[in-house]
Amino acid sequence: MSERSDTPTPDRHLKRAATYLEVLGWLQLLGLNLGGILFIAAGREVRQRNRTWWWVAVLLCAMYVAAAAFIGLGILLQMPGIRLNFWGRPLQISERWLLFCLAGVFGAIFTVPLVWLLAPQTRRLLAVDRTRRCVNCGYDVRANTGRCPECGFAITCEKAK
Repeated sequence: MSERSDTPTPDRHLKRAATYLEVLGWLQLLGLNLGGILFIAAGREVRQRNRTWWWVAVLLCAMYVAAAAFIGLGILLQMPGIRLNFWGRPLQISERWLLFCLAGVFGAIFTVPLVWLLAPQTRRLLAVDRTRRCVNCGYDVRANTGRCPECGFAITCEKAK
């Protein structure tokens, strides 16, 4: 069975998330945020299908999304203990809405790789690498190389035995 060239590969979410994590890491390093080093390392290791680093990437993204939500709600609701001053004067309502929108954008930026990392295709691909089953049909491909004998799908990762 031949594979169509326009069909997406099962690990496209994993590759996109890894690339996105690395880009976020470099952007954070440009802003002198040392958390960027973790994002770069997580992106590289996720691309190699390292399950431990997959968890690190999920936790990092979830932490940033939660921080953005907390900051956004704190700005919007003017929570006690959060003083919003700009050059010594309190922020006006329109400025608070701008900061709330920026916090929303910040949260959305980190939600994208989180969704890709938690996608069923990505989780299945990481589980498949441990059990050595075909991503497409679930056939046991431990003894085979190249293609699945059941459905003809290309085996994407050869683990060292």
